[in-house]
Amino acid sequence: MKQVSQFIFIIWITLLFVSQSCTPIDNGPNTKVDINGGYKNLKLDAPFDSINKLVDLKPTFDNPCTGTKKFEITAEPYTAISTINFNKVELEFVRDSLCRVILFSPYTYQISRQLHELFRGEFGEPSEERKTQSGSKYTTYKWTGVNGYVHIRQQDHSDFEVEYGSFRGKSRSLEEEKKCDQRKL
Repeated sequence: MKQVSQFIFIIWITLLFVSQSCTPIDNGPNTKVDINGGYKNLKLDAPFDSINKLVDLKPTFDNPCTGTKKFEITAEPYTAISTINFNKVELEFVRDSLCRVILFSPYTYQISRQLHELFRGEFGEPSEERKTQSGSKYTTYKWTGVNGYVHIRQQDHSDFEVEYGSFRGKSRSLEEEKKCDQRKL
């Protein structure tokens, strides 16, 4: 009888350890994302005037109703991360505050490998999301902080987007869209 109770106790302890090891661990927000606060010296939630002094901005989109303005940068220090060169960099402002920086590049295996090595080295392991939209397959690698996020979005094997974003800017953008929709009614 003693051997049976010891056997049951060992099985119970083993199951306890197995169940604990299978439980996902939530490490909370990635503080390394918030330390950077944006892309290079383009700090998220910074006013338009401070960024306009740093770099030449080419306007590409303006919606006065939502207060959204987009600009393109093609200047050298901003179109490269490490040895990776991007075709263009897009800045999105909502009510004169920077909410997103998006870098665009065509897909190559080498760029993919370099980006993943670089970002995993800087921010750690990402969460991954795969989805199909309008016949195109998208894979998004996400690093999420308290105040902002960094995403690498890959469409099939054609394009890359690296997005630095602010949660405050994202919510401000949604609020402005709602206000705009209400004004239209």
